[in-house]
Amino acid sequence: MGSLLEEPARREAAAREWGEAIGEQIERLHERLAAEEEGLSRLVIARETVRRSPVLVRVRRPVVAHCPPVLRSRPPRLRRVRG
Repeated sequence: MGSLLEEPARREAAAREWGEAIGEQIERLHERLAAEEEGLSRLVIARETVRRSPVLVRVRRPVVAHCPPVLRSRPPRLRRVRG
């Protein structure tokens, strides 16, 4: 008769352990999710900052277009003088 009473208790203990382990995994996943959401939020803020910044918007255009024509061309190549 003892084993009939012990088996349900053993199963109950195993189910309780499994439930606690799953709960711990869920807690760790919640922490990871919160960290990832924080990182995403920072990326969105950075993107919006770059998009709205007048200084950074100007930098997106080629800098050469704002230079005088003299500065747009390449400097002449220098030749080594042998002597």
